[in-house]
Amino acid sequence: TGFPIGVGLLLEVLGFNIITIVAGLESGILAGANTLILTVVDTTFMVPFAISSAIAIKVGFFNGANNLSEIKIYGRAGVLLSTAFMTVCSVLYLTIPDVIVGIFTKNPEITAIAVPIISLMAVFEIIDGIQTSMGGILKGLKLTKEMTVCVLSSYWFLGIPSGFYLAYKCNMSLKGFWLGLTLSLFVTAFLEYIVIAYKYKKIELSYEKEYNN
Repeated sequence: TGFPIGVGLLLEVLGFNIITIVAGLESGILAGANTLILTVVDTTFMVPFAISSAIAIKVGFFNGANNLSEIKIYGRAGVLLSTAFMTVCSVLYLTIPDVIVGIFTKNPEITAIAVPIISLMAVFEIIDGIQTSMGGILKGLKLTKEMTVCVLSSYWFLGIPSGFYLAYKCNMSLKGFWLGLTLSLFVTAFLEYIVIAYKYKKIELSYEKEYNN
């Protein structure tokens, strides 16, 4: 199960890094703004990422014990905890984006680019917390291949192409790329939810079959 997890993480990281490369090719100011935004996003991401790892352990344990009720309890608790933390971050992104950017730079050109995108990250953060924690549920259920397919489909078939379209065809520049990444997270979360719901139903049916036998 480790190999699909590694592939999924690679695909996701590559999606962000491609935007970094493209921004760097355009101008140093864009590259600086993008690096600043990535730093902010990555810092807050560490919390739901840690929660996701804990979810994977607890769900994996109860998956081995064939205890669906506990799987649901820990999965739901992890998603709610991640979402609550990211909601707090979102409020800060909406209310004091200039203060957040000011921690990293005083450059007026970078600030002018980064502040509106940091505000956009208010939506990005919440959905990122949800999809990251649901990824932990998938790992615990040993659905790592399915998780990788979700990431591949959402990032590389939809989000990143949409980002390039918004950036160049709609003249949205760096904001277009980040809108594409936000779309990727929405689709990832939606697909992961479908996979998890299907797996829960499958487990319930297997329990019913065992009980009837």
